[in-house]
Amino acid sequence: MRNQWILRVAFMAFVILTGFITPGVVYAQERIPIETPETVDQRDKMAWKDYNQDVYSRYEKIMSQVDRMKRQMVDKKMDNPQFRKSLNKFEANATALHERMKNAENIAPENQDAYRKKMRSELQKLGKDYNKLMNRWEKMNA
Repeated sequence: MRNQWILRVAFMAFVILTGFITPGVVYAQERIPIETPETVDQRDKMAWKDYNQDVYSRYEKIMSQVDRMKRQMVDKKMDNPQFRKSLNKFEANATALHERMKNAENIAPENQDAYRKKMRSELQKLGKDYNKLMNRWEKMNA
């Protein structure tokens, strides 16, 4: 019982200390690689549930990078109208894609191939939009 209490206190101290140390850290942003035909083929052969999880994880990866950029903007007290405009456009497209992904579980089996094609093009577009956003971010931070 006492050891658990000590571990909890140590863990909380670690969390608190890293909270004070990390705000000055600048995180590197990742580019989203262009998909190869092989990865597209592998994804198209996935089971429906696995496919939806893969699409969602790719979406979450992109959105976590965008959230990181937004946090850095706030931390650095930066504001660039062109970047903000690109960010708003990106977020509108990402929100629309997320709404489509919510309904993926209810897609009838005969419509799943059409849905996969639509999601492939939407994710490619989101990746390109993200990379454009990254270009603006890099210019802004140069």
